[in-house]
Amino acid sequence: MRPSTRVRKSLLMIAALAMAGGGLAEGSGQAAATKLQSPVSTMVITAFSETGDLIAEGSQAEFDTSNAVITGNVAGDELDITASGGTLGNTFSFDIAPPPGAVFAAGEYLSVQQTPSRRAGHPGLDITSTNESCSTDTGSFEVREIAYSGKAVSSLDLLYEQHCNGGAAALFGEIRFGEPLTGTVFVASQSITWPDVTPDTALTQVLVPVRNLSTHPVQVGAVTIVGSDPTSFVDGNDQCSGDVLTPLTGWCYVSLGFIPLGVGPQTAMLSVPLGSSMEYVQLDGTTSGDQFSLSMTSRPGDYVGQGQKYLYTPANAAMSLWGGSTGLAIDVNAGIGSLWTVDLYPATGEMLKPGVFANATRYPFNGSGNGLSVYGQSRGCNTVTGSFTVQQAVFSPVDGAPEQFAATFVQHCEGAVPALKGTITYGSDVTPPRVSHLAAVTSAASARLTWKNPGSGSAYTVVRVQPAGALNPAPFTGVAVYSGAGNTATMGGLVKGSRYLITAFTVDAYGDVSVATTLTFTAV
Repeated sequence: MRPSTRVRKSLLMIAALAMAGGGLAEGSGQAAATKLQSPVSTMVITAFSETGDLIAEGSQAEFDTSNAVITGNVAGDELDITASGGTLGNTFSFDIAPPPGAVFAAGEYLSVQQTPSRRAGHPGLDITSTNESCSTDTGSFEVREIAYSGKAVSSLDLLYEQHCNGGAAALFGEIRFGEPLTGTVFVASQSITWPDVTPDTALTQVLVPVRNLSTHPVQVGAVTIVGSDPTSFVDGNDQCSGDVLTPLTGWCYVSLGFIPLGVGPQTAMLSVPLGSSMEYVQLDGTTSGDQFSLSMTSRPGDYVGQGQKYLYTPANAAMSLWGGSTGLAIDVNAGIGSLWTVDLYPATGEMLKPGVFANATRYPFNGSGNGLSVYGQSRGCNTVTGSFTVQQAVFSPVDGAPEQFAATFVQHCEGAVPALKGTITYGSDVTPPRVSHLAAVTSAASARLTWKNPGSGSAYTVVRVQPAGALNPAPFTGVAVYSGAGNTATMGGLVKGSRYLITAFTVDAYGDVSVATTLTFTAV
């Protein structure tokens, strides 16, 4: 049995208010042995399209029972629906299924094929729009939540990501079924997971409508982004804060974007106050670590970084790395006024290799010691103290050119306490060590999780929760419990007798993710 909608919403509130130390969970679903169709009565669908996507051509669509006609069937072995109208006034068809002979269960479904022609072992994903369809489909979908009444699907929360004809651009969004909408106020999205960001990926803005189908006006409070990584998700155009939604037809929208200020999986919550209640939308995104990047965080009072955060990749800057094992320089040109250079040089006679290079001073005035200098935007230091740590350094045996490099640095300018910290990645490809001693102590409706982080090689830990037995757990599937450098978290709102799967992943400084450490327990 899964938590009711009311319980699930209270769990989302717990997660949003205490992401750093709390979380949420889902109960397990009951598998249907045979196909039994359920009429489509309550459904919300979002469809977010990246530039270059054939199906929606870069547009953002939302369908619900107040603005669209939704027909079709939801069954344990296939979701086959058509939505007409919506915010774009067009028609989308969704044909999504588990592998032949299986039924929907919680977890992520990979290696999809077009649903009607899918082969054994492959799930099906086939989304079309008016006059547009794909010859081939790639992508994935995740069943965040599934519940059955007998053998019929009573509720479903499904996230999808489709790539048409082998293209890089994605169509992604959410299908929610089974929640009552009439007479309610609701946010169209409950979860948004952006496609993996790489240097050649456009950062897609999505529109999230908020609708008032009740008979009373509803005051919208200040919309905010909270949680572990709020600065990586941008509230680009908030049309809701302070608005009063008129009865039955009132609506507003919030525009969101994923613009990460670091590498690896990141998560947050969109908080939407609606009258006396609070609605939350889970936000997830991942930045691939296998790329060229420079990320920096400056503490207030640091002269060079001016207390700001920076992330540069080939998507937003011209970048070059030159040198070899006796020293490297990274140059970044992000446009007029945004030129940066990072110099990392070991002491005389030493080589760049994994390890700590302490007591660094300003390069090239470092004498025989370690040299460090980070400067840009017409700001630099007269004197530097600090250090840099190399996690990976691979150089070509032919010409000594760098092939893979990953390092972090800490620079203090003019002897000041505030630091400029940064991470450099260049073709990195490692698997960090994972957490150990993952354990849960359960009590009434809650569980306290503890684990031991590896001594080195990781920057932070991601903990997620799903129903026991969920397929292909990843650091962005299921529901967020924790993200940070600590080793404890508390989950509330558990359902007695339900079984939960906890997965913990470590993420290193350049975005690589460890193998999962898992734990399954039953709520008491």
